[in-house]
Amino acid sequence: YFLACGSNLLLSISFVLGLMTHICNEGGNNTCNDGGCNCQSMILSSLNHEQSSFYFVMMNLGVLLLFFIIIAVRVRATFYAPTIKLVRSGTKPNLQMKEDCEYHAFISHVWATGQNQTHTLVRQIQRLLPSMNIWLDVDTMETVGELEDSVTKSSTFILFLSKGYFKSQNCKRELRAAFEKNKPLIVVYESDRGATLSEFEDEFSEHFENEDKAIMHDYIFDNQERPALIWLNETNFQ
Repeated sequence: YFLACGSNLLLSISFVLGLMTHICNEGGNNTCNDGGCNCQSMILSSLNHEQSSFYFVMMNLGVLLLFFIIIAVRVRATFYAPTIKLVRSGTKPNLQMKEDCEYHAFISHVWATGQNQTHTLVRQIQRLLPSMNIWLDVDTMETVGELEDSVTKSSTFILFLSKGYFKSQNCKRELRAAFEKNKPLIVVYESDRGATLSEFEDEFSEHFENEDKAIMHDYIFDNQERPALIWLNETNFQ
């Protein structure tokens, strides 16, 4: 954008200076007297058509060179940018969604103990896969009443477990919606701040009351296809 604006400004200046040089040279009066100096002496000194054309060409070559340098830097940055690739094929994941989905993933967390971690997680995912659209409360939510609808519109449900998750009514609403819609579940739990997966199971048993409690437990904690992932708060892993 700035390069385009600068190029247009440079072209405009070159056009005006070229026009002034032409007018001054056509006038043929390049002397100074008691009344002052003519236009060429005041503005362009002794610049003639050949010199102005030379400067004009050099300025445009400079802009063209700068353009190619910027393109080369961006191509190099894109080529070496960190990304995620599938182990089996070595290619990037297919991020195509179903027609009835608006988000690749819905991330559920409790604000009191998981807000900073989930925001970091989402930013890191989007840095590696910029086209991935993740539902995150601070970015997307307008009202609390749209939680279930947002889960429905998401391809995957990411559950970030931190202390107090199962005490939150809104978190349980999101989880029930994911379970009822049979959304693929990815569990990420925080293990380096004193909590283990078994402690989260105890919290679930204490605070989750539902007639499908046993099935919900298996949905969260006994997923053989997608075992729970550990989140570490150390700087090297952020």
